[in-house]
Amino acid sequence: MRRNTQNTFSILISNWIAPRLDKLETILGLSFLVGLILKMYSEIPSFFIIYLSLAALATVYFFNASSMEGENTDAWARIVNRLSSWGCSVACLGILFLTQNYPGSLNMISISSVTLILMFAAMVYLNSKLESGPVFGYRSLLRVLIIGLLGFALYFTPTEKLEDIGLMSPPEIEVVD
Repeated sequence: MRRNTQNTFSILISNWIAPRLDKLETILGLSFLVGLILKMYSEIPSFFIIYLSLAALATVYFFNASSMEGENTDAWARIVNRLSSWGCSVACLGILFLTQNYPGSLNMISISSVTLILMFAAMVYLNSKLESGPVFGYRSLLRVLIIGLLGFALYFTPTEKLEDIGLMSPPEIEVVD
């Protein structure tokens, strides 16, 4: 199978990100929490911190999907890794869109949350059944579970409550003269 340069570049980025994922995820996750706390409890405009950290997290998760490409791992493990990484990426974008009241944000969150919960079950199953030992580490399992449950929590929380706590801005109503 012949790969083009775009796929090769994507795999190079993925292989660079994979060993640094834990550190990048911690830094970006903490910056998102700091921005969220600033947005909820102060008048400091922190929207830029929230947007940048969620967009960067989504990008990191997206490129992490190809990180197992060159290894001699089971085909199902590569598929589950790819789907869980893409699910995390879409969930981050859904949360980003939710903070902006963009249409389709709840659809993104619900689809990604269902995908992540299914991939969590598949990861646990593959870890127990493969002869080569566990493929997915504790941190991968925890990442998928936390982002999936966070997505479900945001999906089922009423919009008014999200506006009250400051996660969502109220929709801007355009006045027509």
